[in-house]
Amino acid sequence: MGCGGSVAGAAPEVKSPEEVTDDGTWKLWSALDVAEEMDKTKLVRFFSRLMKQYNDVEDNQKEDVEQILMPLEVKLEAPDTKQGTLVLTQPLAPGSATDLLNFFSNGMSLHMRYAVMICREAITKLRAEPNVLEIAAPTKGSPLVVVGDLHGSLPDLAHILNKVGWPGTRFGMTRRYVFNGDFVDRGPHGCEVLLTLLALKALHPEEVFLIRGNHEDTATSEAYGFKEEVINKFSVSMFNVFGSVFKALPLCGVVGAEQGNGIFVVHAGLFRDQTVALDDINQVNRFAYGTLLNDGAEGYITTQRNDELVEDMTWSDPMDDFGKVQNDDRGAGIFFGPDVIDEFLTKNNLSTIVRSHEVMRDGSHNVVFGDISCWTVFSASNYSGGNNHGAVLEFRDLSKKPKVHKYRSQEPPSIEDVDKLNMDKLGFHIARRHYRLLTAFEDIDHKKSHQVTLNEWEQVMSNVLEMQIQWGSIRETLSGTDIDEDNKINYKKFLKNYILGKINEMDINKAISIDSLYDRFEMLQAVFRAWDVDHNGSVDQDEFARGINVLNELEPDPQQQLDADLIFRMIDIDGSGEIDLNEFCESYRLLQ
Repeated sequence: MGCGGSVAGAAPEVKSPEEVTDDGTWKLWSALDVAEEMDKTKLVRFFSRLMKQYNDVEDNQKEDVEQILMPLEVKLEAPDTKQGTLVLTQPLAPGSATDLLNFFSNGMSLHMRYAVMICREAITKLRAEPNVLEIAAPTKGSPLVVVGDLHGSLPDLAHILNKVGWPGTRFGMTRRYVFNGDFVDRGPHGCEVLLTLLALKALHPEEVFLIRGNHEDTATSEAYGFKEEVINKFSVSMFNVFGSVFKALPLCGVVGAEQGNGIFVVHAGLFRDQTVALDDINQVNRFAYGTLLNDGAEGYITTQRNDELVEDMTWSDPMDDFGKVQNDDRGAGIFFGPDVIDEFLTKNNLSTIVRSHEVMRDGSHNVVFGDISCWTVFSASNYSGGNNHGAVLEFRDLSKKPKVHKYRSQEPPSIEDVDKLNMDKLGFHIARRHYRLLTAFEDIDHKKSHQVTLNEWEQVMSNVLEMQIQWGSIRETLSGTDIDEDNKINYKKFLKNYILGKINEMDINKAISIDSLYDRFEMLQAVFRAWDVDHNGSVDQDEFARGINVLNELEPDPQQQLDADLIFRMIDIDGSGEIDLNEFCESYRLLQ
C-alpha cells in the first residue's frame, strides 16, 4: 500500500452501513484497476517487443522531431475559416489557450495544422529545460499549484483553470502550475487536454511546467487508447508528433531547493538504486527513452541505468513498509518505503515529495513520516467509471501544508453503477483465467469431487487472480458460488459461468477496436507461423519458449526479460496447453 494508506496508530473511523458498502465497492474497483494495468503492462512488453523485432514500426516514429514536423506543416493547408474552426496565429497570441479550452469544451475539433503548430512551439520550450526542473519557492504573491493525473478529462482541466485560476500574472499575483504527468489515456479527450497544456506551456513558459508520466509513453498510450483517439481525430503522423512531445517532457522538478525544505515533484516515485541524486537524473538523455520498452530515438544512446531511472520515476509507488521491492502490481518500477523517501530527501536537502500516479478516493492524501511528508495528488474525478474526487495542491509557503482544492467536475456514478462495472470487469478477469483457476482447484480437489471449501475457494481466487480482496463479501454476487449443505462450492459450476465468448468485452473496454487488429494481422500471422515449428497450426509451450528466448537474447537488461511461462498462460485462453492463431490475435486485440 502506498501513500494512500492509513497512518499507524490512528483511531478507527466509525462508518455508516452505506459508507461501509461504498468502501467495499471502492476497494474492489481499485483492485480491478491495478489488475488490469498489470495484465496490460505484461502483454504490452511482449507485443511491443515483437513489433520492434519484426520491424513493424512506423518508419517516422524514430525520426528527429524536425523531420516529423516540417513536412507536416508544409503539407497541411490552412483550414477554411468559414467552417467554424478556431484560427490560431504563430506564435500563439495571448489568450489563445483560453480560446482553445472554450473551443474544445464546446465539442469543436481543431484543424491538424494548428495542432502541429502548438506542438512545435511547446517542444521548443520543453527541449530547453533540464530533466530536473528548478522551480522557485511559492509565496503568497506567487502560489504554485500541482495538478495530478488528468487522463483525458477535459471537464476536470476546465474546472481547475476556471476555479483555481489561470497561470500567469493577474491582479498583482503570479499563479504557477506543475502538471504532473498522465495527461492522456483512459478519458475521451486526451488530445484536447494535451494540446491545451502545450498551449499553456508555449504562452507561459516560466509559469507552466509539464512533467512526464507513465502514460506519456508511446507503447503505453497505444495500449490504453490514446493512439486510437489521435488517429480518429487527426492521423498516425500526429501520434508521432505527440511521441516527440512525450520525449521532450522533463522528468521531475524541485521546488524551493534553496530554502532547505523544498519539494521533489515526480509523477510516480523513487529509485531502486538508492545512490541516485538530482545530478544523476540530469545526466539522463530523456530523448532516448521512447517507451517502457526502451524504444530509443535513432542517434541516441540509451543505457540500462538511464532506462531504470526513467521507469522508476514514472511507474513506482510508495509503501508503508521499509525498504524497496519490485512493483509486481504495475509490472514496472518499484515499491519504496519511508526510509527510502527520507534518505533521498535528506541527501538532496528537501523535505517533501509530491507525486501522483495513484487514484485517490478523495483526490489527495498525505502521509507524514517524522520530518518528511509524502503527498499523492490525483486530479481526474470519477476516473475510469469510478467514484472519486479530483484534487490539486496549492502551495503558498513551504513551511505550511498546501491548500487542497477538492472537486468533482461531473456528478458521480451511483454505487449501483460502479458495482455493475466492477462485476463486469471481474467477470472478464475471471474468464481470462478460467483454465488457470480450474487447474488450481483441481490440484487441491484430491477426491475429484468438483467441490472445495469456502476458504479454499477464496485462497485460489486470491492466488490465481492476484487480487487480495475480501472474496467472501462478493461471493454471493458471483454466479455459481452457492454454498451447499456441506459448506462447499462446486467450482465446476462456478467456472462454467465465466468463459470468454459468454461475456461482452465491448461493454467492459470501450477502447477495443476490431480495426486495430487488422492493422497488425499480417505481422501477427507471420510471427505465429515462424514460432509454429512443427506447422501443426498451434504453438505449444516449448515452441513459445523458444520464440521468447530469441527476443530475450536481444535484451541485455535482466529486468526487461520476458517470462515465457507467464505470458503463455495469459495468451492460452482456453487452457489447452497450446496457442492457436485466434488466441494469439485476440490477446493482441484486447490490448487496444
